[in-house]
Amino acid sequence: RGQHEPIITESLCYEVQDVLNGKKRFKEKTRTKIVSLDMLPLHGFLRCPKCTRMLSGSASKGCGGYYYYYHCSASCRVRFRAVDVNGLFEKEIGHFTVREGLEYIYRDWVLQKFRSDYNGGMNSQRAILDKIQELTEKISRARDMALDGDFDATDFKAVKQDCENQIAALEAKLPDVIQATRNVQDNLEKAFAKMGKVYDAYMERDMKTKRRIISSVYPENLLFDGFQHRTNRTNDIAFNTVLITK
Repeated sequence: RGQHEPIITESLCYEVQDVLNGKKRFKEKTRTKIVSLDMLPLHGFLRCPKCTRMLSGSASKGCGGYYYYYHCSASCRVRFRAVDVNGLFEKEIGHFTVREGLEYIYRDWVLQKFRSDYNGGMNSQRAILDKIQELTEKISRARDMALDGDFDATDFKAVKQDCENQIAALEAKLPDVIQATRNVQDNLEKAFAKMGKVYDAYMERDMKTKRRIISSVYPENLLFDGFQHRTNRTNDIAFNTVLITK
């Protein structure tokens, strides 16, 4: 034993000695490596359709070169050719394309839907104001109960303090809600301008950009069943773009 902290475990030391002494044959652990992530842009985004585990990516060498696959490491043995999976995903991304020069039409349609459903954002503001009114009335009721003797001074003070804290938080939040409502139109213009270029960017840009696009359009992981990509949630702007296109 030496005086310094070992850099390998004791068991590994004995295992190496056995190999050197001819008592044990050295077996190199081999596994298929991802030769090029460029061929597997969806690696880390796909779930297995059978067991829902994350699919791995690998390459197999054949007579014509390397062939790439997305596959499950579990016993279900799910395996898809990367070229097929990637091709169907590119087709899916193409659905989010906004026709050049028509961004304002998409923006107006979504803006009209927003104003219809949320009363131009007033519903969010009204919900906060209603909650503030409710808390104010709660303080008044607690004060009346204290005067009637149903509450002692300590209980009333606790209720009053809690309500005032909630009111202060809501009042601080209200300006942000109002400002966000005013910015809806500008945000939609920027969003649809980017959506109009998402397909070209995905097809032409580097792998880092591709993966950023995937994570932006699909906040949750994808599940590929052999025919199409499915997910529980899509970016709201992307989802509305598809609805408008259809």
